[in-house]
Amino acid sequence: MAGVEAVLNCIHAMGALPWPRMEFLRSDRNSIEVIRDAWSKLLFGDGGEEKRIEQCQKQLHSFGPSSTQELLGCFYPEKYPLKNSNSDAGLRYLGYDV
Repeated sequence: MAGVEAVLNCIHAMGALPWPRMEFLRSDRNSIEVIRDAWSKLLFGDGGEEKRIEQCQKQLHSFGPSSTQELLGCFYPEKYPLKNSNSDAGLRYLGYDV
């Protein structure tokens, strides 16, 4: 699970509060095989992004929208820029209408 923890260290959504990370790591539903399968389908699977995101969230316990979308953004930064309320606030401060 060291590789999984290394990925989680890159996802800010899993570090803001300690409990989502612990829920994810301690869940019986999140075996290493299930995590690999869910992340592989999310990052390299067929179908549209919405379908892959939904599938990943259903497959993994305590890996919600923020974590799922952030993982996509970390892996494909040119295609999926990180976007959340903090980035929206920064864009508004710079004069963008978001």
